[in-house]
Amino acid sequence: MHTAIFHGVNSSLFFFQETGTLVDGLHRGKEVHFSLMPPEALHQLEQHSGIFGHLDNILFTHLHIDHYDRRLLEQAADITPRPLIYGPELELTNTAVQPLGDGLYQVPLRGAVLYAKNTIHDGAEFARDPHQSLLLEIGEERFFIAGDAKFLPQEAEVFLKLSGGNITAGFFNLYQFWSPESIAFMQALAPERLFLNHMPVKEEDPFGYHRLSRQIIRRLPPELGRPELLENMAWVDGRTPKLV
Repeated sequence: MHTAIFHGVNSSLFFFQETGTLVDGLHRGKEVHFSLMPPEALHQLEQHSGIFGHLDNILFTHLHIDHYDRRLLEQAADITPRPLIYGPELELTNTAVQPLGDGLYQVPLRGAVLYAKNTIHDGAEFARDPHQSLLLEIGEERFFIAGDAKFLPQEAEVFLKLSGGNITAGFFNLYQFWSPESIAFMQALAPERLFLNHMPVKEEDPFGYHRLSRQIIRRLPPELGRPELLENMAWVDGRTPKLV
């Protein structure tokens, strides 16, 4: 991959290739048994340093507290130049959103293009909450971010058409790897690399998500390929870009 990717905690992802895009990376989460933003990340936000010194775009799949926090977003919005911000039904959105029909939107970003599609959040109690899954195009690479969606296999067709059938990496959560329908979606999408995220740090894991993730990987069909576990507060493949 040409794009460097940093995984924070929960579902936080930062994509960097000349410009920086943060997805679901300004959040709380302890109230729902996930993790708060680590002190290191909060310090970088306050100082506009590290990834927050190279923040051109801020995106959200949805506005649950383990993905989004308004106060932290308002703080990040003060970075100069002001980042482009997008999320489903987000008041602070400041992007030019182009509807493409059938709950699909195109959003031009700095150094990237976003395709956002309305998807249903997993769990009956959240089914009416605004939620989108994202296809982020950076140069010649395309990244699929599932959020917390409940997928049907045929929904992959939309993202395959948008990507030309070439997904560089897909990011999915723990529950999606339990679902036969979501696994069929992943198989249809066929990303070059498959990542499992949306887990708290190991020290804050009362429900044993890390243990469950290892069990899930062992029981997946071989044709899916082996998903990679994202390490908290680390660059994928140890590829730390020179942020200048």
